[in-house]
Amino acid sequence: HFDVLFDGNKLTWTVTSFNKGEKTAVASDASSLSSRCHWGSGESYYDVEIKAFPNPVTNHVAITVTDLLEKPASSDISMYDNMGKPYPVNATWNSQYKELGIDFSELNRGLYLIYVKTVSGTRSIRIMKE
Repeated sequence: HFDVLFDGNKLTWTVTSFNKGEKTAVASDASSLSSRCHWGSGESYYDVEIKAFPNPVTNHVAITVTDLLEKPASSDISMYDNMGKPYPVNATWNSQYKELGIDFSELNRGLYLIYVKTVSGTRSIRIMKE
């Protein structure tokens, strides 16, 4: 799965692969009127912020994403250490502040990457565990 930044104009892409020495290519295009493209609220991908506090974290971190209005499904949140090892995420949701809470107390010191899938794409943030 991957996301492509899209401004609503015509978008053309080509996927090329090599299968046992044979080149295979598929081309396609879409526009904002196409069912292949999901046109959002007009908010730019770059206008969406993801923040974490405190960072570095000792026990508990609060994560806010500007376009996250309700608790995401557990499958929409993932966490990996700096070696790519996945970790289970048991997130809490604070509806008043629209923030995710993640417990780091049982994790080893180091760098972790958290990915949160939202309506406008997947956001990521680095969290340092002390």
